[in-house]
Amino acid sequence: MNRLELPALYVNAVTIFLQAGVTGRIISGLGLAVSLSIVPVATLAGYVALLIAPSVLLVAVFQTVRRALHFAFDRPSREVLFTAVPREDKYKTKSVIDTLVFRGGDVVGAWTYAALGAAAIPAGIPFALAWLVTAVLLARAHEARAASKGAPP
Repeated sequence: MNRLELPALYVNAVTIFLQAGVTGRIISGLGLAVSLSIVPVATLAGYVALLIAPSVLLVAVFQTVRRALHFAFDRPSREVLFTAVPREDKYKTKSVIDTLVFRGGDVVGAWTYAALGAAAIPAGIPFALAWLVTAVLLARAHEARAASKGAPP
């Protein structure tokens, strides 16, 4: 196994472990707001850590942890958000979100990093905070919509 395959192995192993034993318990026990907030909080912590002690190893660990948490919590939580949306709206919006929003975000993120250079790390902190606020607001809106339909939270 070469060095490039190792981070993917860690991401997949941690994701499987978390999805199998933790994700469902967090969503049902602590709520969707907590589940949606895990990755923004980890991202914020990673940016702060990189500001304090920047290193290549820290970047690798940060990316591995963030990706594993994304697949373990973000994606399943996002799917839960669609449970309180009418079926037609769900299928119309999912393709837009998956292609335009995520891929567009990847492009904007790459260009922003290239444009800002070393300033990209401190610039990521406000974005992580905005992401955290958005996650909590989405979870609250989902709970309100589910409650209005009489569905269990």
